[in-house]
Amino acid sequence: MLEKTISEKNPCPTDHDLELYLLRVHYDLPSRKIQSHVESCPICQDKLRQLQEFYRLLDQEMARPIPREAYLLAQGLEDV
Repeated sequence: MLEKTISEKNPCPTDHDLELYLLRVHYDLPSRKIQSHVESCPICQDKLRQLQEFYRLLDQEMARPIPREAYLLAQGLEDV
């Protein structure tokens, strides 16, 4: 899959491939090839930074307790 997305015509991996690389999802992409590319590509470095920030904020939000009002609202929706 990576061989098709990284070529002379399009040297950058897709956004999806970068996200999977960041999340260390195991699939048929050689992560060394992506890592090597990212080390020399400011565009992909920026995309990875943005993805890292997104997941950092998501982790923070998921760690916060659910407000009681939201919990009660969700509980009420279950009954519908």
